[in-house]
Amino acid sequence: MDKPFKLFSLPKLALDYVLKFLNPIELFELSQCSKKATDYVKQANTKNFRIQVNLSPDYVDVNGYVFYVGSNAHELRTFRQEDRIFSGKKAKTSKTVPQQWFENRGFMTKDINAWMELYNCRKDSLISVFDDQSVGIRRVVSHLKELFKRNIYSLTIPSDPNSKKDFDMIIDGQSEIEELVISRRSMTVENLTALFDKLKVTESLELCEDFSAVRNFPFTVKSIRIFVSSWITSNHLNLMKDCVVIQLKGSTLTNQDVKSFLDKWKSGDYPNLQYLYIRSDNLSEDFTVFGLPTLHNFSGSPFEKQ
Repeated sequence: MDKPFKLFSLPKLALDYVLKFLNPIELFELSQCSKKATDYVKQANTKNFRIQVNLSPDYVDVNGYVFYVGSNAHELRTFRQEDRIFSGKKAKTSKTVPQQWFENRGFMTKDINAWMELYNCRKDSLISVFDDQSVGIRRVVSHLKELFKRNIYSLTIPSDPNSKKDFDMIIDGQSEIEELVISRRSMTVENLTALFDKLKVTESLELCEDFSAVRNFPFTVKSIRIFVSSWITSNHLNLMKDCVVIQLKGSTLTNQDVKSFLDKWKSGDYPNLQYLYIRSDNLSEDFTVFGLPTLHNFSGSPFEKQ
């Protein structure tokens, strides 16, 4: 009979080399074996790990490996379940995502089989259920942040009034985040102002709401995507001089606003800008600039009449 391989008897350099071939879920599973295993995993090279958190549905994505969070253990009753520990508390987990999990989250019936086949043929996901899903997502995030020694890279906040409690606790102790996605009706002006006071967004900001009253809006973020941008004026555009990407839908910018902006871009006022998309009701079909075809004749123009 073959003898078991004693992984932790390897010299540190050799162990580090082995651990770098394990994916986030494999590292998580290894860490559950013992306190010693947890300590070794915490020493693994996870600098390239990106923790992305979505609060609707609740899941944490680490480099494409997904930790789903549910609230009803009954959903997993017909599947093999195992205990796992997240931040000191036990949860039931399964590597099979059941049909009821998709049904309870509003997936269309015609799509469920395809989704089940997709997820259950992969070995890059794990579902954990807690008595309180809100507590569960916070525990999973906290545990993975500590285990992999990484802050949250990306956070998606849904249109759910109960999500504020979750994201307040999830980002606790973090002063910067690379990506932030804010769904429609998910944040009040007061809440978003408080969020921007404590959290600097550095890479990408995406939102679907009128936040003209937010006094500390981060117009200097590298990528700004606003899908309800009727509140954006030429004065706001002047604040976006550090942007690499600007995407505005539902805009009210006029021909003159856009032409003035493009003239400034051409003259070097926006040295980092590489992509601009503006969709506005106020752009006329005969609008043109720099000798380009008019909107009426130019299919796929980044300046698009809505």
